[in-house]
Amino acid sequence: MNPQREGPNWLASPIFREDGEKTQRAALVHAALLFSIAFAVVALIAIIVGKNVPARTFVIVFLYLLLLLQSVRWLHAGKLGYCELTLTVGFFVVLTAAIISLGTIRAPATAVYVFWVMLAVTIYRLPGLMIGATVSSMTVLVLILAENMGMLPQPNLSVGMTQWLMLTALYVMTASLAYYTSRITAEALKQSRVENQQRIQAENELRLSEERHRLIAHFAKDVIWTMSPDGQITYISPSIEAVRGLTPEEAMQQSIDQILTPESIALVQNYFIQLHADIQAGRPVQTFRGEMEYLCKDGSTVWCDVMVQPVLSSEGKVIELLGVSRSIAEHKRLLRELANAKAATERANAELHSLATTDSLTGIWNRRHFEQAAGIAIAQALRYQHPVSMLVLDIDHFKEVNDRYGHQVGDQVLIELTKVIGRALRSTDILARWGGEEFVVVAEYCDTSAAMQLAEKIRKKVEAHSFPIVGSVTISLGVAEFHAEETLDAWFGRADQAVFEAKNSGRNTIRCSSLPIG
Repeated sequence: MNPQREGPNWLASPIFREDGEKTQRAALVHAALLFSIAFAVVALIAIIVGKNVPARTFVIVFLYLLLLLQSVRWLHAGKLGYCELTLTVGFFVVLTAAIISLGTIRAPATAVYVFWVMLAVTIYRLPGLMIGATVSSMTVLVLILAENMGMLPQPNLSVGMTQWLMLTALYVMTASLAYYTSRITAEALKQSRVENQQRIQAENELRLSEERHRLIAHFAKDVIWTMSPDGQITYISPSIEAVRGLTPEEAMQQSIDQILTPESIALVQNYFIQLHADIQAGRPVQTFRGEMEYLCKDGSTVWCDVMVQPVLSSEGKVIELLGVSRSIAEHKRLLRELANAKAATERANAELHSLATTDSLTGIWNRRHFEQAAGIAIAQALRYQHPVSMLVLDIDHFKEVNDRYGHQVGDQVLIELTKVIGRALRSTDILARWGGEEFVVVAEYCDTSAAMQLAEKIRKKVEAHSFPIVGSVTISLGVAEFHAEETLDAWFGRADQAVFEAKNSGRNTIRCSSLPIG
């Protein structure tokens, strides 16, 4: 991971934007490199000024300076490991080689092990302290033994500017490194406190948000739930108990076929098919909204208005489904009551219409409906120029039937008579009760001759029929064919007059009115 900056600034520490810990390590290493470079430069100056230091020592320090400069490049390239090795292992090797080249551990260079230990602690913390102190101590011991045994080169024990510059540089660099390390530590502690406060605040806000949403889910009447892509319920609010009679724990253990009716399961499956098709095609996913029928614990069902929102990952995959189910049982009940009320109203209207248009005793059309039907028949006859005739019939001696057998028997005779007449008529003919024992028939596409034949057919069927209790009953009929420019009243008047003539002619007969009256 390379540091993200527009161009390297060798005096500034690199920043690794996606790795805060590495950025902090880089800052410490960068400071240690700058201090080490400064110390190496001072050491070279001291060697040059002193003139009594072996040339090999100058070469060793100079080469290490070049290595430190290269380490700065490595640091900005993100190679912290190389830099740390340069500051620890490389520094140790160079320092030890320089002391050996001087031929004595009594030179100021030996004190630089203190600076080296501080570098190790800065980079590796406690392990650096333990390893640095141990290695430097053992190294000094070995060098003491080597010097006492005469294994080192002959030293130059004169004291001059070189020693002063080296010791001064050592004091300054050690103090500076200690100060910088202390400052970095203080800033890290400060940042840690800020981050800790932010974390505590975020945790409190999250806890408050979770508590708020928990209270909303707990007290909301709507059922809030989540479902995994494989159809398993992962959360459900306590309101499920009021809707389906199940505890949240019981509801979460159910499979989809234990939750919904088959028809509602089909809606879910169709939605999943459409959802995956939209994802595959790169189309925006759609929210589901519809009515579903849920299974309740007591075996009943409840209808809910359901809204489902899919939650997608950054890769566009379905993570879970977030749903809200609102019971519409009351709404459905009101709809059923409304439908029942509508049906009852329609039945009442039908009954009222029946009462207004049919005869309550016989069940055939009454006078009011007959007048409407006859008016339509007249209009059709005039428009299409086809004949239409009217038959008026009256029961002979019906008063004697009522007087002898009673009105209930008379009513039965009227009912039976309509059945007999109805069997003699065509499906297009109109039969109505005009009033009392008088009935009327309108026969379309019937001229006078055809109407007379129809009347005779009716008369014979009635005469041949045996009525309960009464026995034989006869009728008198009047026939009148409609003529243009004739009113309904005039047309009926002619047919009724013909009935009167039939009764005067001995009853059980037919008379025809062929010409309009007046």
